[in-house]
Amino acid sequence: MRSLCTTLCDDYADGAAVMIKSFLDKNPWYADDIVIICWGKLSEEQKLRIGLLSKKIIFHEIDERPYSTAKTDGRRKWNYDPATRFAMFKLLGYDRLVYLDADVVVVGDVRELFDTSISFGACRLKPGFGFELGDQGGFNAGVLTVGSEFISEHVHDALMQIALGHQWSGNQIVLNLYFADCVEYLSPIFNVTTDHLTDETFGTARAGKAVASDC
Repeated sequence: MRSLCTTLCDDYADGAAVMIKSFLDKNPWYADDIVIICWGKLSEEQKLRIGLLSKKIIFHEIDERPYSTAKTDGRRKWNYDPATRFAMFKLLGYDRLVYLDADVVVVGDVRELFDTSISFGACRLKPGFGFELGDQGGFNAGVLTVGSEFISEHVHDALMQIALGHQWSGNQIVLNLYFADCVEYLSPIFNVTTDHLTDETFGTARAGKAVASDC
């Protein structure tokens, strides 16, 4: 069983609504779950609004308290606990998760992200981006495809151990540290950010972000 997933609170509800609608409009074949991991305040009004987009949407409530102990270094201002992202790895029972940031806009067919046999896939960061990753490079965590091998309590707990061991800039560096040796890089067409935008990349993009992300 497969699922699209994202994380959300009221502050990001407008973007998430656009992301989900764009995904469904461009991928009418999709009939599996859409899991929204709720952190912070996600009001009943917003749940109702977003829930109208698809009968397959599942709102997954989490206890944020364990994630709030993972502190960041202040280089980026967060209005939520970024470690809550790691809750996606506890969505047991799925054999494929495709994660999209709430500010992603889907502009083409992304079936490949669901049909792939890759255990963990992401797009490369542009050189110089990603705070701690600026020198050595890494992947952008805004679009991920994750196979069953990594959907486990063990992976979740290992990510939290890294997050708690140091004050990082956010969740992207933690994901890069854990998956450094097993990430397989996806075509950049699946996560075109504005810092990569050209006539060519715009024409071939399947998904992208309105701004470059160092999350």
